[in-house]
Amino acid sequence: MDYKDILNRATIQEISTYILTGTTPIPGQEEKRLEDRQKEAYQLIDAALEENGVPEDSSLRDSINEYEYLLSTIYMELGFRAGIAFRMDLQAPAMKEESDQ
Repeated sequence: MDYKDILNRATIQEISTYILTGTTPIPGQEEKRLEDRQKEAYQLIDAALEENGVPEDSSLRDSINEYEYLLSTIYMELGFRAGIAFRMDLQAPAMKEESDQ
């Protein structure tokens, strides 16, 4: 199997969507930039907090931001680990083929 061809066709969005949901992205669906996706997430949180009368200088908002920061660091580490594991899995068959020759 030619993994290079597969990896050249795949995008990070397609891979992450498949890992998270088990499906491929919907054809024609707009891929949003990471910054836009993050901004939308913050807007949803802000709207919910405003709807419930939580002031902007509330410790609840600070706690939510801290929680988001911790989650992003955890997922960054998981992403690096998954990437390394993925790379090792792809490299293993190639190394076996070289040792067989």
